[in-house]
Amino acid sequence: MAILQVKLEETVNLNGKSRGSSTTTVVDNITRVYHEIINPVAERRVFTFGVAATGDAAGNFISSDVEYLRVTNIGDTNNCTIRVVGTSESYVADLQPTASYILFNDQMDAFTGATAATDTIALADIEYVTASGNTEVEVFVAASE
Repeated sequence: MAILQVKLEETVNLNGKSRGSSTTTVVDNITRVYHEIINPVAERRVFTFGVAATGDAAGNFISSDVEYLRVTNIGDTNNCTIRVVGTSESYVADLQPTASYILFNDQMDAFTGATAATDTIALADIEYVTASGNTEVEVFVAASE
């Protein structure tokens, strides 16, 4: 088993003063990593979550095993849009060039209307959609199976 270390760091010099912070998250018991760079020409499912043993296929994960996932727009020109899909809800994240979308689990919540939801649901899949031209997308997932 491996240990995943994720370090997030912000640095900025504003009016001659350094600002920012750094945080490191350590995740034990990583047994599977999936890494792919894709450049789809149309909407495409990036990876799928499930509850069955089909999670062993590339790009498929058993929901409860996902410890970390990142989708990064590694293109330098076009934005890309990803759709995060749950069992009954979904939401969209727009990623500018070099921007990332990060989760440390498989849970989501999306709702419409004036009442806030209080429960999260498991993700079903993450899809890639782009409206402004094709761009390369990097996918990295770590799981403890």
